[in-house]
Amino acid sequence: AVLIRSERFFGSNGQVSNATVRRFIGLLRAFPHGPVACQVVVPELSSRVWARRVAQLVERFGRVEEPERVSTSMVATESLAAGTVQCTFAAYREP
Repeated sequence: AVLIRSERFFGSNGQVSNATVRRFIGLLRAFPHGPVACQVVVPELSSRVWARRVAQLVERFGRVEEPERVSTSMVATESLAAGTVQCTFAAYREP
Protein backbone atom coordinates (compact mmCIF):
# COMPACT_ATOMS: atom_id res chain seq x y z
CA ALA A 1 0.00 0.00 0.00
CA VAL A 2 1.07 3.58 -0.62
CA LEU A 3 0.08 6.20 1.94
CA ILE A 4 -0.35 9.84 0.93
CA ARG A 5 -1.05 12.44 3.60
CA SER A 6 -2.04 16.04 2.79
CA GLU A 7 -3.18 19.03 4.81
CA ARG A 8 -4.12 20.91 1.65
CA PHE A 9 -7.41 19.32 0.61
CA PHE A 10 -9.29 22.15 2.34
CA GLY A 11 -8.49 25.84 1.98
CA SER A 12 -8.63 28.33 4.85
CA ASN A 13 -12.23 29.04 3.82
CA GLY A 14 -13.16 25.38 4.34
CA GLN A 15 -13.67 24.71 0.63
CA VAL A 16 -12.12 21.76 -1.17
CA SER A 17 -8.96 22.78 -3.02
CA ASN A 18 -9.25 22.27 -6.80
CA ALA A 19 -5.47 21.99 -7.20
CA THR A 20 -5.19 19.29 -4.55
CA VAL A 21 -8.07 17.31 -6.05
CA ARG A 22 -6.32 17.46 -9.44
CA ARG A 23 -3.16 16.07 -7.82
CA PHE A 24 -5.24 13.33 -6.19
CA ILE A 25 -6.69 12.40 -9.60
CA GLY A 26 -3.14 12.16 -10.94
CA LEU A 27 -2.30 9.75 -8.14
CA LEU A 28 -5.38 7.67 -8.96
CA ARG A 29 -4.06 7.33 -12.50
CA ALA A 30 -0.60 6.42 -11.20
CA PHE A 31 -2.09 3.61 -9.10
CA PRO A 32 -4.80 2.30 -11.47
CA HIS A 33 -5.63 -0.93 -9.64
CA GLY A 34 -7.46 -1.55 -6.42
CA PRO A 35 -9.27 0.56 -3.86
CA VAL A 36 -8.27 3.88 -2.35
CA ALA A 37 -9.28 4.57 1.25
CA CYS A 38 -9.30 8.22 2.33
CA GLN A 39 -9.65 9.30 5.94
CA VAL A 40 -10.30 12.91 6.86
CA VAL A 41 -9.07 13.96 10.30
CA VAL A 42 -11.75 15.93 12.16
CA PRO A 43 -11.72 17.44 15.66
CA GLU A 44 -14.84 15.46 16.60
CA LEU A 45 -17.09 13.08 14.69
CA SER A 46 -20.26 14.99 15.57
CA SER A 47 -19.00 18.25 14.01
CA ARG A 48 -21.52 19.46 11.43
CA VAL A 49 -18.97 21.84 9.90
CA TRP A 50 -16.56 19.00 9.22
CA ALA A 51 -19.36 16.69 8.08
CA ARG A 52 -20.23 19.30 5.41
CA ARG A 53 -16.58 19.60 4.36
CA VAL A 54 -16.20 15.84 4.08
CA ALA A 55 -19.46 15.68 2.10
CA GLN A 56 -17.95 18.21 -0.34
CA LEU A 57 -14.85 16.05 -0.68
CA VAL A 58 -16.95 12.91 -1.27
CA GLU A 59 -18.90 14.80 -3.94
CA ARG A 60 -15.67 15.85 -5.67
CA PHE A 61 -14.27 12.31 -5.50
CA GLY A 62 -17.55 11.12 -7.03
CA ARG A 63 -16.62 12.95 -10.23
CA VAL A 64 -13.34 11.10 -10.79
CA GLU A 65 -13.03 8.51 -13.56
CA GLU A 66 -13.60 5.51 -11.28
CA PRO A 67 -15.44 6.82 -8.20
CA GLU A 68 -16.27 3.30 -7.01
CA ARG A 69 -12.57 2.84 -6.15
CA VAL A 70 -12.56 5.66 -3.59
CA SER A 71 -14.04 5.37 -0.11
CA THR A 72 -13.97 8.31 2.29
CA SER A 73 -14.46 8.37 6.04
CA MET A 74 -13.93 10.67 9.01
CA VAL A 75 -11.63 9.89 11.90
CA ALA A 76 -11.19 11.84 15.14
CA THR A 77 -7.59 11.82 16.32
CA GLU A 78 -5.19 14.20 18.00
CA SER A 79 -2.14 12.74 16.25
CA LEU A 80 -2.80 14.72 13.04
CA ALA A 81 -4.12 18.23 12.42
CA ALA A 82 -7.82 18.67 11.65
CA GLY A 83 -8.36 18.72 7.91
CA THR A 84 -5.54 16.33 7.14
CA VAL A 85 -6.57 13.81 4.51
CA GLN A 86 -4.77 10.48 4.55
CA CYS A 87 -5.26 8.33 1.43
CA THR A 88 -4.08 4.74 1.18
CA PHE A 89 -3.64 3.46 -2.38
CA ALA A 90 -3.47 -0.25 -3.10
CA ALA A 91 -0.26 -0.97 -4.99
CA TYR A 92 0.17 -4.25 -6.84
CA ARG A 93 3.32 -5.74 -8.28
CA GLU A 94 3.29 -7.81 -11.40
CA PRO A 95 4.25 -11.46 -10.75
